[in-house]
Amino acid sequence: MSLNIKNPETHQLARELARELAALLQTTVTSAVTLALKESIATRETGSQPVDKVERLRAISARAAARVRATSGLNLHDVAAARIQ
Repeated sequence: MSLNIKNPETHQLARELARELAALLQTTVTSAVTLALKESIATRETGSQPVDKVERLRAISARAAARVRATSGLNLHDVAAARIQ
């Protein structure tokens, strides 16, 4: 099935972005478009947005930092500094 995008600007943008994504992923344009469409649908089905992911990661980080403090009396900065030395 081929797509028929009638708006020239949208058509050009789709081509450019598909090529850019393919280059970033080191794959074909077809694979890049397939992946992008599947990820877009999955994101909308789960209701997960990038902001949600950032907030979840911050919460995980805060819990991990609290555990380190509770078990060792150190903070994550101290732990990281100790590993470097």
